Amino acid sequence: MLTGTPLENKVEELISIVQFVDQHRLGPTWKLLHEHQIRDEAGRVTGYAGLETISQTLAPIMIRRRKSEVLLQLPKRTDQNLLVPMTERQMDYHVENADVVARIVQRWRKTKFLSDRDQRRLTCALQNMRMSCNSTYLLDRETDHGVKADELAALFETLLAEPDGKAVVFSQWTRTHEIVIRRLEKLGIGYVSFHGGVPSDQRPALVDRWEKSRSAAHVSPAS
Repeated sequence: MLTGTPLENKVEELISIVQFVDQHRLGPTWKLLHEHQIRDEAGRVTGYAGLETISQTLAPIMIRRRKSEVLLQLPKRTDQNLLVPMTERQMDYHVENADVVARIVQRWRKTKFLSDRDQRRLTCALQNMRMSCNSTYLLDRETDHGVKADELAALFETLLAEPDGKAVVFSQWTRTHEIVIRRLEKLGIGYVSFHGGVPSDQRPALVDRWEKSRSAAHVSPAS
C-alpha cells in the first residue's frame, strides 16, 4: 500500500493505516494509546512518548520516504493562482462570521482569557469564513452561490480534452466534492470520488476504475 497521508499527525491515524496492512501488528488500540499518549489533568492529549518503539515495531512492514529524500526526483512544480470574486451571498456569510471572530477576539484581548466555548465558536466562525469562499452550499446545503466550481469546470474542459487526460482535485470538505461532481456530470466527464466515507471493500474497484479510465477526474480529500 502506498499512502501520502502524514503519519505524524496522530497515533490514531497511524493505527488505522497499519491495520489495513496488518491488523495485529500494533496490538490492542487501547494498550497502544495508553502507553504512548500523554494527557493533561482534563484528559486531553498533549503529546506522545516512546514513538521510537512504534517505529521499531513497524520496521518490517513500512518503508517511509520523506519529501526531502525524493524532492530532486520529482518534476518541477508549477503553481498557477486564479483569483475569483465572491458573490454577494458569499460575502454575507463571510462578513457574518467575521463579526463573530471580531467580537470574540476583542473580548479575549480585553480579559486576557479565552474560554473553551469561545474557542469553539472562534474555530467554527473561522472555518465558516473559509467555506464561504468555496460556495454557500458548504454552509446551508441548499444554495450554490460561488464561481470557484465553475472556474474549475472551465479548466476541466481544457485539461481533459487531451487524450488520456486526467486531473486530481483535492478539497477538505466533501460538500465541495458534491458541487464539483455536479459540474463533471453536466460536462459528461467521468470521475471517481474517494474519501474517508468510502467503505474499504469498495476502494480497490475505484482505484482500478481510475487507472483504466481514459479521461477522468479524481475527487479526493486533502491530507
